[in-house]
Amino acid sequence: MPANAVLTQQAAQTAAALLPAGLPVWVSGLGRAQQLALVMFTLRPDLGTPVTDTRLNEMDFGLWGLRRRDAIPRAAFDVWMADFAHHRFGGAEST
Repeated sequence: MPANAVLTQQAAQTAAALLPAGLPVWVSGLGRAQQLALVMFTLRPDLGTPVTDTRLNEMDFGLWGLRRRDAIPRAAFDVWMADFAHHRFGGAEST
């Protein structure tokens, strides 16, 4: 799902004003991150072409994805926290 273009532009402008010259930029392989990186590159070409690293991709929360935290049963969090590194929260992937 693409990010809101206007808000992405605003975020890129804010970040571009704060980043030091020549700072290397790494970005996840996900669309919203790529979208922001492209806008940042147009504003600050001195940062160089962003390097995609899929290890930065956000976690897939499966059936709990895109749900409000308060809509997820507490028991689901408790099971995840009991085995944080290996439990597949929402049935998708573990950390």
